[in-house]
Amino acid sequence: MYHAFPGVEMLSTISNIGIVSGLLISPFLIKLMGEKPTIITGLIITLLVGTFPKALEKI
Repeated sequence: MYHAFPGVEMLSTISNIGIVSGLLISPFLIKLMGEKPTIITGLIITLLVGTFPKALEKI
C-alpha cells in the first residue's frame, strides 16, 4: 500500500515534527506573550499553514 502513495510517510513525519517543536517552544512563548495570545498565534499559524496546499495548487 505504501508503494501506491509514496508521500504519505513524509506528510505524517512533517506534521509530527511541527507538533513536537510547538510543544517544546510553547512554555517559553507563554512566559513571553501570555497564554491567550500564544493560543491565538498558534491558531493563526495553523490556519495559514493549512491553506498553503490550496494556495500552492493554483501556482
